[in-house]
Amino acid sequence: MNEVMDAVRGHRLQELVKLLAPLTPAERKELLHELKTLRNEQRNSDWENWEAWKKRGKISMALLVAGAACHPGAAAAAAWIGARDLRLPRGPAQMPVLPPLVQALSERDPAWLADLAHRLAARASTGEEDYALIRELVDLAGCPVPTSDGYVRGWAAHLTQRRLLMRGIQQEPEVAVMVRRLFELPEIPPDVLDLAEPDKPHHWPQALTRLAECGAMARPELVDHCVARLLRGGRPQDLRFALAVLRQLALTPEEEAARIPDWMGMAADGVPQVAAHAQGVLGRLALDGRLPDATLAEACDSVFFRPEKKLVRDQLILLGKVLTARARAKDGDALSTLLPSVGGAFGHADASAQERALKLVARHLPAVDTAARQALAEAALLLGTVHRQTAAELLGTPLAEESTAYEAQTLPAVPARRRAQAPASSVPELVSELVAAVAAQPTPVVFERALDGLVRLAHRDRQLLVAAVRETFDDEWWFSSPGRGNPLPYGVTGLREVLAAGVGTIPLETVRKAHAKSAASDVCPINGMGAILRGRLAEAAWRLRTDPLPLLLATPTWETGALDAQVLVERLREYQRLGARPEPMDFTQALLRVAPGSGGPAAKEAALLGTDEGDRLATWLDDTWPELVALRHPEGAPDSAKQKPAPSDQQHPTAGLLEQTARSARALADRARELLTARRLLPPHARWLARPVDTGHQHSYRCPDGQYDFTQLTPGWVATLPHHRDAVAAWVLALLDHLRTRGAGRWEWRGLMGSLPLLAEGEGEGPAGPALHRAVATGLGAPDQEVRLAAVDTLLTLAARGQLDAPLLGRLVGKEVVHGGLKPNRLADAARTAAATGAHETTWAVLAATLPALLPVRPPVRALGELLEVAADCAERCAPGATQEVPAALPAALAEVAAQRGSSARVTQAIRLLNAVRRLAA
Repeated sequence: MNEVMDAVRGHRLQELVKLLAPLTPAERKELLHELKTLRNEQRNSDWENWEAWKKRGKISMALLVAGAACHPGAAAAAAWIGARDLRLPRGPAQMPVLPPLVQALSERDPAWLADLAHRLAARASTGEEDYALIRELVDLAGCPVPTSDGYVRGWAAHLTQRRLLMRGIQQEPEVAVMVRRLFELPEIPPDVLDLAEPDKPHHWPQALTRLAECGAMARPELVDHCVARLLRGGRPQDLRFALAVLRQLALTPEEEAARIPDWMGMAADGVPQVAAHAQGVLGRLALDGRLPDATLAEACDSVFFRPEKKLVRDQLILLGKVLTARARAKDGDALSTLLPSVGGAFGHADASAQERALKLVARHLPAVDTAARQALAEAALLLGTVHRQTAAELLGTPLAEESTAYEAQTLPAVPARRRAQAPASSVPELVSELVAAVAAQPTPVVFERALDGLVRLAHRDRQLLVAAVRETFDDEWWFSSPGRGNPLPYGVTGLREVLAAGVGTIPLETVRKAHAKSAASDVCPINGMGAILRGRLAEAAWRLRTDPLPLLLATPTWETGALDAQVLVERLREYQRLGARPEPMDFTQALLRVAPGSGGPAAKEAALLGTDEGDRLATWLDDTWPELVALRHPEGAPDSAKQKPAPSDQQHPTAGLLEQTARSARALADRARELLTARRLLPPHARWLARPVDTGHQHSYRCPDGQYDFTQLTPGWVATLPHHRDAVAAWVLALLDHLRTRGAGRWEWRGLMGSLPLLAEGEGEGPAGPALHRAVATGLGAPDQEVRLAAVDTLLTLAARGQLDAPLLGRLVGKEVVHGGLKPNRLADAARTAAATGAHETTWAVLAATLPALLPVRPPVRALGELLEVAADCAERCAPGATQEVPAALPAALAEVAAQRGSSARVTQAIRLLNAVRRLAA
């Protein structure tokens, strides 16, 4: 056996295969024990340089070949081949190990090889990566090909990467099975989607079409697969692929007519692209006389129920062509069957669709019977107020007046304030929380709970905690590797570094340097905010090694990140009782989480502690001292410093000027006093918080792309400053504005603005000022739909709390639209979503303040008609006096647009909204 093991250690694969061939089952069993021993040595060895790592990889390949050949059972062999520590990143199918591995297994029984092939195909770790190996085993065994998802994905990738698509797909012996499974996958493989474009050198739709042309696969079967995929739905890219194959097949009219129920199902429920294709097929069949009139009417009812304006418009155009053809043929029965279906468009939200439907009815109404007229009259009740009179005159039947029972606004329930869970009280409970926290990105409050539990239990019994942490995380690379090479290159940034530093894996001097470095100040919020957390983590790691803290002062008592003042007083009292020394960053964070200026008994109790931290907390809580000016007014000085009182008529102008100067001087003195107070309350490395937000200095945001996880940025800031949400909103906007100058993508938008609702939750911590309203305005016009939904949620929550300034938000939105920073169609989409929740009064109040800035713009703002339509829908549902006063400039601006010529959506909706505004003002 020494020769075999020498060949393994020397990674001589060809020699190894020759040495394995003559071994008996008993010898293979004995050799397997030595191979497992070597494998364990490989696992526990340190590989600190590239040469050692390459040697380990070569030995792993030899171990893979030898172990697969020595295992007697197919299940054990499959587990050995799929083991993570024996595989390089690309798997054995892409490595030099493949030929010797196949050669070493080739002498096995075909049934055993078939079992191994299917077991490998069924494994998530090998089904796709090891396609080439599995295919070799299938050929050796002569068994049917596996049909697992992973194997099919590997088959598709193999044909694509090897540039064998056109030839290889025709040579596949069971191509019909593989193609069927390809269409049945939950997601079409990226390799197939990438090569599904006609301009690609290897075109999957074209290759699949050739299968049907050459007879390798039945054409009806391939059509069935495409249609089934389209009916099933799924990701847009998957459906585009199925559509591309279907179009490449170029179905004949007979083939299309045989699948009328399928086209109707797609037109009714498919995604817009699929529905449009089905709509076109049904239209061709209808014009060719292959589609019964009753079936076309049924299809129209389904399409008119859809929200997509283009589909409804195209369906009306198609129906108009069919009606014209039937009218030329003087087929009154067909007209009486088809024309009532036009009434389905009367209830569509698009007013232009209603108008087009009315014109179509007017053209063909004289040729239909009484029953069709009656059906149209009933459907006309769904028309909006703009078209009801026209419909009544056209049908010769007075329509019932709309109900005057206006809808009451429905706002979401105010989120309840939830108390944060207490930290873990036992080591097993803490360890389970730590495992979850280091495996995924927890919320800030959950992160704080785990960190506080770690500190508390280390103070209680550090040896027991260290033993449990070592036993749990000793196999993790981040736990054992920081002590080698360059430890903590970026300081203590998370729980992983705290655990590694706290239990002794990292040298004490390294932890000390990270602790000293964490006190550096930074004026950039994205770095300064992170410095607060990094400083607290470095403090915790240092004290875990030297003098464990009894508890953390800054752990929130509420899910919003807020901390009760009385709880902080009790924690300071516990520190005083134990003679413990608070860490500066931990106390600073605790101070920032307490509501400033709230006063109460906690302020007196803090002052009686007789400690520096108690005095600072008492000053923070005292009603006579305002909170941080920069946090309270992130866009400038307080209102008191901006107001300029007009001189009284009875005073001499000079006296008024002197009084105004004196007031301004007092305001500036107050502001200077507030700033000095704020700076005294904060340690030197956190005094940047007392500065106003400077959105113009974009050099402060010199962070490289990808260095920060933007999805966690806003939640972390909110938890850091729960009582200063306007300042957080200002910093988020400053960073977003900076990123937008460099072309912010979808992930930056989602990361920064997706957590916007957090600023509206809690129990109203901090004022909802101009910055927060501007953040909502920016989110309503975001290019990403998820961000717009988050902005709508924020708007509704603020309205439910009574903290929304609708006129201010409307003016900010109007300003953004006029200056090109917000697209009206996105705003209309967000406003429509808000109104659909029942908040039509709030939505109307915002739009009423927005429109006066948009209506006078020349040339007209694009998609203005869509925005006017949403505003009219909301205004018509509001009762007089239910909303705020209509801006004085709005009726005149609407009247000017309504007086213009033409029947565009902008003019039509302006007339409609003007009537609603006059009713509200009456």
